[in-house]
Amino acid sequence: MHFDRDHRHLYVNGTAAIQSGMPVEDFLNKSHREMGIFPEELVLMWEGALEKVFKTGESQTIVFDFEMANGKTTFEWRLYPETGSSEAIDSVIGVARDITESRVSEDALRRSEERLNLALTGANLGFWDWNLINDEVYLSPIWFSMLGYGPDELPQALETWTSLQHPDDMEISYQTVQEVIKNREGSFEEFRLKNKSGSYVWIRSQGKAVSYDEKGNTIRLTGIHEDINERKKGELVRQVLFDISNAVNSTHSLDELYSMIRVSLGRVVDTMFSGPL
Repeated sequence: MHFDRDHRHLYVNGTAAIQSGMPVEDFLNKSHREMGIFPEELVLMWEGALEKVFKTGESQTIVFDFEMANGKTTFEWRLYPETGSSEAIDSVIGVARDITESRVSEDALRRSEERLNLALTGANLGFWDWNLINDEVYLSPIWFSMLGYGPDELPQALETWTSLQHPDDMEISYQTVQEVIKNREGSFEEFRLKNKSGSYVWIRSQGKAVSYDEKGNTIRLTGIHEDINERKKGELVRQVLFDISNAVNSTHSLDELYSMIRVSLGRVVDTMFSGPL
């Protein structure tokens, strides 16, 4: 399409006629308003975009829905200024593109993401996503809340995860991640992360490679975090009770027995009062 300063159509190609379902002759030398067949809200949008190009000399892009005989169609309309011999903007060239399919796909993806977030929220699971190409990381609000943080208190970066890890868990965590990247398989891992108060929380992480390049190399990992701190505390208590029972049966002096009991109970106390495990 080609428009003059009064927003009248100077030229309309066959594609635009097919897209609109109207013959070219119905457009020529008329503005959208003068044609009198378009909804007022669309006419105002088109006039505003055209006028902005004429005033600023900058291209504009707008997206709108248009009701056609076969249903609603979504168009992307790009407008470009065209200068004359005086360097003033004499006219505007418009290029319309049918983006209905991509819009439908985007809407479907957004709804899918909304359902996923609802499911994760209901299950109190944190979500994480790591792009290995640009090192871009996403950590969900629940991921942060498990550690007592708000969603904006720490950066969305891989360093956030690594900096919060318990020193004793770093090596095995690194090895597990590298195996997932290399073998393109899912993994389950349990490790400790430091929360906002400075104590450590046991986390169960399930991760999987979900995207690959043309050579089959992993380029994206996605997974979830589950707070298993209470379960770990219960496991520790059971283990300590088992150790004390064995000590009763195996030690030969009360001093040795009391010493073993103090060590075992100390582990429970440290855990119950939020100390590092």
